[in-house]
Amino acid sequence: MELVCASALVMVIVLAIYLCMGCAPVEPATLEGVERVRLVRVRPYAPSTPDPRPSVTVQTRRVRGKGSADLGSGPKPPPLQTRRSVQREILPLYQEKGWRKDSRTYRGFYRACGRQYPGEIQEHHRGLYQVYIFNPPVQQLKRHPHGPCFIPQADGRFKVHLAHTPRDVDHVIVSVETILREALGSR
Repeated sequence: MELVCASALVMVIVLAIYLCMGCAPVEPATLEGVERVRLVRVRPYAPSTPDPRPSVTVQTRRVRGKGSADLGSGPKPPPLQTRRSVQREILPLYQEKGWRKDSRTYRGFYRACGRQYPGEIQEHHRGLYQVYIFNPPVQQLKRHPHGPCFIPQADGRFKVHLAHTPRDVDHVIVSVETILREALGSR
């Protein structure tokens, strides 16, 4: 009799703790004959998508004999919903921005302050890039510290000299767009 009362008390305490933590309750059938219950915090599986409820695991130790307790007919919490993670395809920035690759040449538009300027990036060797922009805002670039890095070529094309060796094509696009944004914003 004492074992049944102790088990019922343990189950009530466990349920109260679970409900306070916002976790799902333990089914009464799973706690039959439990002598000791210990709650253990567990790290979430994916730290990039934190679960608002704390992760908790119940560790139990069973004893001989059977015992059960009636937890009453209180309201049951809603069932847990299963989470489904959706993986989106991660595209390089140049593709997200609409640039096209043809052999070792990338073509697209540099965008800054609601304007767009055609551009071309040629990859001669891995990590060595020739960067061009067509018809940039010359007057605004003259007032920018990196204005001299835009060297006029034929047909309204400007070669862009980058101070640092870019890691990849995405870095080239972001660098040029940053300079354009700064130049156009400083009118």
